[in-house]
Amino acid sequence: MSSKSYHLALLSFAVTLQISGGSVISAYDWNDGTTQGWYSSTLASNVENRLRVTNSGNGSLQFGGPSSVYSVEESFTISFELEIDSYSTVMTPADLTFARLGFNGPGMMSGQLYFPLNLTGLSFDETRVFTLLVSDGIYSDYGVGISRENFISNLGAPSFLFADPSFSPNTSSAFIDNYSIIPEPSVSLFSLVGGLALIGFRHRRS
Repeated sequence: MSSKSYHLALLSFAVTLQISGGSVISAYDWNDGTTQGWYSSTLASNVENRLRVTNSGNGSLQFGGPSSVYSVEESFTISFELEIDSYSTVMTPADLTFARLGFNGPGMMSGQLYFPLNLTGLSFDETRVFTLLVSDGIYSDYGVGISRENFISNLGAPSFLFADPSFSPNTSSAFIDNYSIIPEPSVSLFSLVGGLALIGFRHRRS
């Protein structure tokens, strides 16, 4: 095998490892023009291939995904893009006291895994990308004795909640896009490419 073919074969192997290690568990990008089964406090709609959610008169802006069950591990990553474009009782999204992503168990399984969302410095109409590790989630079994391990192996649908300190009735809206749950790749593509460069350097010197 020539030096060039040898290096190309190794690079192909590296990319294959990266792809197989990062298979998507759950993904919504709303590029089909629908809500893909997501709901909101008042109305969920698709606007320019993003999910737009609104609230009118309720004490919080809530929205979430369709009923589902996923088996995840602590090393998995949850990511999404969030934009809050209005909330009538606060000056900025950063003034919201409650901002979280939560997961209930499927069916009648009690418990919740939730993630506080950091909105510090966020302005209206500004998109922020969130990347959360499952291991960073806060878990409560509500006193029924379901282990965290058992709960995350039967993770229910995602739900988001945003509210001011007193859950005041409000008019609000937000966008979400590119939501996904992805396993942590076992091998980094960048590490492999770096290793390939080192192999190539040594090969040329030998």
